[in-house]
Amino acid sequence: MIAQLQARIPMGLSSAYCMQELNKAWRWLEQQGAFVWNVRSTTVAVPLNGTTFPLPGDVDMGKDMLLFPTSLASYATAISYVPFDQVATQLQFAHGASQTTFSVWTIASISGTLKGSLYPILSSSPALTLGFIYHHMVGPQLTAGNGIFFPTPDVFDDALIDLAEGEIKRNYSMSGWDWAQKKAENAVLKELDQYRSGKRELEGMVEEAQRGAEMQSKIGG
Repeated sequence: MIAQLQARIPMGLSSAYCMQELNKAWRWLEQQGAFVWNVRSTTVAVPLNGTTFPLPGDVDMGKDMLLFPTSLASYATAISYVPFDQVATQLQFAHGASQTTFSVWTIASISGTLKGSLYPILSSSPALTLGFIYHHMVGPQLTAGNGIFFPTPDVFDDALIDLAEGEIKRNYSMSGWDWAQKKAENAVLKELDQYRSGKRELEGMVEEAQRGAEMQSKIGG
């Protein structure tokens, strides 16, 4: 990608500078939404009679997350996320002696650390292992080298080069930079629609896993 960028603008651009502009293009692309290549899946543990669980260190809290049972015997459906300011409302309508399951979860600061927090607060609850699907934060800038690749699908390689080319031409006040940049942005936005990963897509992943578990259970029975 660096060599292609240098060939398009034959003015002795350094590899480090080209990589810097490619990183800018990549970050611009990442800022356009939530995408499947950033989705991660793990499990979180809630202790006996506990209500909080640690969040993965790379979780992007500004994008969709999904908390769900790893066993159909524990909870039938995903536990809904609500913003912290809505938790009080949830407690008012869900609190009571008959409440035996958590209804919602949110993110709260616990002793100075951001954690997942389940509500309503129950008089007793079992230890739980819950599935957690989330988008991870974009990592540090990539550096040039063999085996170093952007995490985006290969289809975006040319678009990243186009975006970087437009930015470099803008930096050097070269003619046509605005046209090249706009063309690249439009091409990226059109392609990105196939890779978006909102709440509906995450829920689909869970439903597929649950159908597989139900099928295995029937076969085993």
